[in-house]
Amino acid sequence: MASTYERRENGDGTYSVNTAVTDSDAIIPVDLRDHGMNQLNPLVTKSYMAQIPLHNASAIRDTANSEISVDVSLISGEKHIIVNSSLNQAVDITPYAEGVGYTFAGMGASKNVAAGGIAIYTSADFPALKSALQKIRIRVKAATAPTTGSINTAIEGVQS
Repeated sequence: MASTYERRENGDGTYSVNTAVTDSDAIIPVDLRDHGMNQLNPLVTKSYMAQIPLHNASAIRDTANSEISVDVSLISGEKHIIVNSSLNQAVDITPYAEGVGYTFAGMGASKNVAAGGIAIYTSADFPALKSALQKIRIRVKAATAPTTGSINTAIEGVQS
């Protein structure tokens, strides 16, 4: 089987692509996005690391739940929760799986992040992180109200 790809810039930020596969009935999907690499990327072989921020320098100053939900449906396979806190109080991190018509905290018990702490949680901590999910909601809660600092949380995984 022989394959050829030809990409032409149209002058308006888009590209035209000619593909040819000979001696085969195979159809090879082609990613038409450039991704800044100036080359064509067959979809069957390319994956990208994705990080989706949730809490972005959130200055938590009370003991109420601070919750943010994000779509993680494009992250295939295992996901990680990353927490970077400069708060002067410890916080509990609780992930929830969400979808159309459901929300559940069946991802495991809350994890405590110390004041000024950094943590990365994997499926060893929350087994559902290796499952296909529509959305993940992260709850951050302090037992004692922080007076200084902020917190960042993110979901990271492979986007294919």
